[in-house]
Amino acid sequence: MKIIPKKVINQWYQAEYDHTDSDSVYQSSPVALKNFYELLKRNRENVKTILDIGCGDGRTLIELAKEGFQVTGIDLYGKEAVERRAKKTGVKINFVQADIMSYNFENEKYDAIISSEVFHLIPKKNVLQLIDQIITTTNPNGFVY
Repeated sequence: MKIIPKKVINQWYQAEYDHTDSDSVYQSSPVALKNFYELLKRNRENVKTILDIGCGDGRTLIELAKEGFQVTGIDLYGKEAVERRAKKTGVKINFVQADIMSYNFENEKYDAIISSEVFHLIPKKNVLQLIDQIITTTNPNGFVY
């Protein structure tokens, strides 16, 4: 497996997420992720806070904020574009612009964590570290995708 250099990923983010459209560059969510949204909605009494690790252009953040969830996303780039899209949509989100491998998750807990289409961008040596952070950051009886 070839790892995409961080410089290339950063350049892609800057170019791709600087669009002004209200639509996601990723189009609609994959079926499995939509099914996870439904699971979260069915468990709304226990699910209030959701973290999207590697949130990209905010597609998931905005979709779940529309459903009334308190959402936080972390990604390297795109803060201004995601916040602009959320405002245009009329939802409130929290976007943390940071490298997920160096971000300190220790003091935060979430009812659900989503990390969709992210692990292929993480160096193999760091995957277990990210999984450990996800486990530690998820509330007991929480959900992970």
